[in-house]
Amino acid sequence: ARLVGEAGVRATRPAEGPARAAIRLEGAQEGSDFAAVVSLAAGAAGNRVEIEFDIDWRTPGTLLKAAFPLAVRKELATYDLRLGTVQRGTNTPRLYEVPAQRWADLSDPDGGYGIAILNDCRYGWDRPDDRMLRLSLVHTPAVNAGWRWIDDQKSQDLGRHPVKIAICGHEGDWRAEVPWQADRLNQPLLAFQVPGHKGKLGKQFELLSVAQPGTDRPLPTVAVRAVKKAEQGDEIVLRLQELAGEDATDVTVRFARPVLAVREVNGAEEPQDEARGKMVLADGVLTVDLKPFQPRAFAVRLAEPPVRLDLPTCRPLDLPFNLDGVSLDSDRTDGDLDGRGHTIAGELLPAVVQREGIEFRTRPSGPGLANVLVCRGQRLDLPRGDFDSLYLLAAAVGGGRRAGFTVADQTTELWLQDWAAPIGQWDNRLVGGELRHDPAVFTPGYINRADAAWVGTHRHGPDGENEPYVFTHFFKYRLDLPGRAEALQLPDDPNVRILAITLAGDENDLARPVQPLYDRIDRASLEIRAARRDFVDSVQVTLWSPNPEPEIRFTRDGTAPGADSQLYTGPFTLTEGTTIRACAFSPGMSPRETAAEFTRVHPLAAAAVPDPVPGLEGRYYEGAWEQLPDFAALTPVRAEILLAVTLPPFAREVDIGLVFEGYLAAPRQGMYRLHLWSDDGSALYLAGEQVIENDGLHGRAEIAADLPLTAGLHPIRVEFFQHLGGVALELWWEGPDIPLQPVPATAFYHTE
Repeated sequence: ARLVGEAGVRATRPAEGPARAAIRLEGAQEGSDFAAVVSLAAGAAGNRVEIEFDIDWRTPGTLLKAAFPLAVRKELATYDLRLGTVQRGTNTPRLYEVPAQRWADLSDPDGGYGIAILNDCRYGWDRPDDRMLRLSLVHTPAVNAGWRWIDDQKSQDLGRHPVKIAICGHEGDWRAEVPWQADRLNQPLLAFQVPGHKGKLGKQFELLSVAQPGTDRPLPTVAVRAVKKAEQGDEIVLRLQELAGEDATDVTVRFARPVLAVREVNGAEEPQDEARGKMVLADGVLTVDLKPFQPRAFAVRLAEPPVRLDLPTCRPLDLPFNLDGVSLDSDRTDGDLDGRGHTIAGELLPAVVQREGIEFRTRPSGPGLANVLVCRGQRLDLPRGDFDSLYLLAAAVGGGRRAGFTVADQTTELWLQDWAAPIGQWDNRLVGGELRHDPAVFTPGYINRADAAWVGTHRHGPDGENEPYVFTHFFKYRLDLPGRAEALQLPDDPNVRILAITLAGDENDLARPVQPLYDRIDRASLEIRAARRDFVDSVQVTLWSPNPEPEIRFTRDGTAPGADSQLYTGPFTLTEGTTIRACAFSPGMSPRETAAEFTRVHPLAAAAVPDPVPGLEGRYYEGAWEQLPDFAALTPVRAEILLAVTLPPFAREVDIGLVFEGYLAAPRQGMYRLHLWSDDGSALYLAGEQVIENDGLHGRAEIAADLPLTAGLHPIRVEFFQHLGGVALELWWEGPDIPLQPVPATAFYHTE
């Protein structure tokens, strides 16, 4: 009620019914937007009040906390560590924040009742007094500008943050139910819908149950942390953990079928040389003991089930492959998947890709061998058989796109995800490879919906290089197959790529989730891409959105874009400075607007240098400094021509100074970026002006500068000093047709 009364806070009721009631609060403060949905459910779920925060954080130099003033007063609060708990008192100057996982609890000193604060993704807590718990939500610290190596923290946490917390009252102390309530918040039940059927397993089926005879607690103190198929073999791996910090004896585990054999394993599913406690198998039931908070893992083999679900019947199609898009590491230039010289890393692509029982058979790689199908409206004949589905292993190139596939005169429109675009991300400070600190230009968050059936951890590049951590994906798409379907008509779209098609009869592929199984992002995503924002002659601009069916409108004069603004149809070139503003419209999402300022700069004129010769004039000094000295006032120990900006072989490793002076040769006009690495201090001057300052005592650190240069020679001077500890000095560059690399000796000159 107090929040609703605050100026600028709006309240609505998104839910008001017999199962759940909720109130949504929205407001803004110091540049950040806040929304919180406070809800209470009926039944046992009503044992906690849930609060879902949606925070659009844009407030630098600030720490945001959720504070909970409670009626309970106790000297020590209890914090969850997942493998135990820790108790701490109120804040002191030396003991301020407490790390914890899913919950923190304050219980009455007599143990009669208590209150726990649960959360799903935040781990820093503090307690300013004995009646309050506080949870850190976001933190953008104020950073001292002199500490360059932590300067990136000044934009830490800026962007969108969904956080769910809950307030849970309980009888007794935290052991009664708090760990279970926290697990329910973090792993809620998920509902699926299937067509009505008799059910081969009956109306009720229990996969397994855990019992603790002799305990008087309303809930067990032993939890099943995981049930999974073993990584090797046909066993089932079961992981248990004691939750209350007490001995748990004679804990029984029953499966749907009797346990035939059991062995204890570790977290990596390797055999344990000796049991870590009691482990007895009798009459198909497993009985174990656990020590306080102890995790134990078991590999069990079960008796044959009374009923087995039929596996899908799969029949791969023979495809008329027409493109070589897969290359092996021994010949990484073989093929071109996306029209830009990139290929799938063949060593990562198996001959059979399996996804949820569906088998896709891929074509192997070889010199010039076609192994990808480019869609150009082909008609593929379908064999007869008891099939009800058709599955594609497919993706798009050049961005996501909509394509229609026709079976028996019925066209299904699919949104095909790009093969090399990330599956998803939250708001990202890396924009065009650069760390940016303005949330208005962050790469916006998004999440793709397609079912990734195969993932490659790298790809091969057009120059034959491995491109590590450029993840590639092909996705599984399903089409209904009428009983008399004779052919599949592919879309006439050469940007659609298919690796395999499989016909399947699968009566068990009918379950559909009735709520999202992943984080939801309700705003369209849009990014303005360009090699640089400052340019000399021209720059190409691309507007990109990963969302399905995006419509992008933009302006070139800095005015706000609208539904009648210019429609984006492809990359365009700027030759003058301007501000690009663009807005993405995507079905079911609120529009997303972003802007980027582009500046045309005049290049620095080259110097007229008569008779230049290779190398730089080098001067070597010895002395102990903590910052760059005035080298002009010092006498060098040694002077000679040096071929590159690096440590010469005659230099010692402590208490030295170096000055390199001469000319840097720019092979062509354009924007260059120089990177100066050093340990300790360094500086770079161009035409007498300092353009990089990397001074002081520090470890190996880099400072970069963008410089517009005409073709020709430009006066350069590099200063460096090394005191104690590690030593490093390197000068790198990148520019027009020059990939990032050390500046070669052929780029340095001096005069006699």
